[in-house]
Amino acid sequence: MKKREIGILLLLCLVLTGCAGAPAEPATEPPVTEVIATEPPPTEPITVYEGAIEDYLGEITDFSWEQEYPPEYVMIHFCSAVVNHFDDPYNYDYVRQTFTDAEVSIHYLVDRDGQIFCFIPEDRSAWHAGYGTWLDDEKYTNKMNKYSIGIELMGMGTYEEMSGYLHKWQYKKIPQEDLGFTDAQYEALADLVADICRRHEIPLDRDHIIGHDEFSPKKRDPGELFDWSRIIPGLE
Repeated sequence: MKKREIGILLLLCLVLTGCAGAPAEPATEPPVTEVIATEPPPTEPITVYEGAIEDYLGEITDFSWEQEYPPEYVMIHFCSAVVNHFDDPYNYDYVRQTFTDAEVSIHYLVDRDGQIFCFIPEDRSAWHAGYGTWLDDEKYTNKMNKYSIGIELMGMGTYEEMSGYLHKWQYKKIPQEDLGFTDAQYEALADLVADICRRHEIPLDRDHIIGHDEFSPKKRDPGELFDWSRIIPGLE
């Protein structure tokens, strides 16, 4: 074969090899999908602690008011049915009945095993604080129901704290394990209080987590046997 013909064949092979390696371009531009940003649907405020059993006290409007203000405090109480049921003071049905009989209410009740019951949802004002004052502020005087979430613990205090309900000989008959509060209660209460404070932006400290006795001096709960350090981090 002549040199001229050989040169032409080599040139043709190089051209074909180069074309074979080039990717094919699309005939048309791919369609552009338009992404439209949408607002997430509004979420309803949580009005009951997730771990609570809802057991409202009859008709809600018969045991609470419509909430006027966002809660600023959490108030701790203790309760039992010891006056009418000395031998079974922590029976749930008996304790619950004390609220309906007295026509008072509470947002949450924590039993001796740490089970939490909701009697009034947090978007209502429960009738738990009664008469009293806080920080010598007229805003709170006799009005703490409107500014606080109330929590009852099944428990009893010292004789001095229970003397308005029991004779001394009766108090001495109470088993020691029935006085004060249980580990299960402290654990449940700590979770409940932390959740309430987080959702309502209430500071988790002793200035905002208060006892019934601090608002109303005539009351004695939660009393000397209650350990505040079990529910407020960093408190000694």
